[in-house]
Amino acid sequence: MKALCVEEIDNLVEDFRALVGSRLQKIYSGQNDLVFEFYGKRREGWLWLDLHPQRPFIGLMR
Repeated sequence: MKALCVEEIDNLVEDFRALVGSRLQKIYSGQNDLVFEFYGKRREGWLWLDLHPQRPFIGLMR
């Protein structure tokens, strides 16, 4: 897994700001996946971490 550059970190931080004030509803886990389900004023959101060594991914879906 390559290290994140400053621009990628800034983008993640900006995306995660949408979760401020939300509460964690559920956590889903698989062999290589971890998903956090949040619920807040704006709507639901899912933070998805794919920890597969060859294709890691962090994303926020709303």
